[in-house]
Amino acid sequence: MSLLPSDGASELHLETLGVFVHGILFGLHALGLAHNIRKRKHLDILMHASAAAYDLWAVSTHLRSVNSLQVSSD
Repeated sequence: MSLLPSDGASELHLETLGVFVHGILFGLHALGLAHNIRKRKHLDILMHASAAAYDLWAVSTHLRSVNSLQVSSD
């Protein structure tokens, strides 16, 4: 039994879910970043900025996968 999707449609749905989840996480980290800038918590600013940057990178990676899966399915 594999945890990975076996067909292209399932993989497309999984990548789309990844875009959504990382997009939400990016937004939450951006809110945390704004809050900590206001409170002048420098370590927390660094941590939220790093996490937000990772989530933004992950969104772009998932979007590229979605685009390539859509092109290959056409």
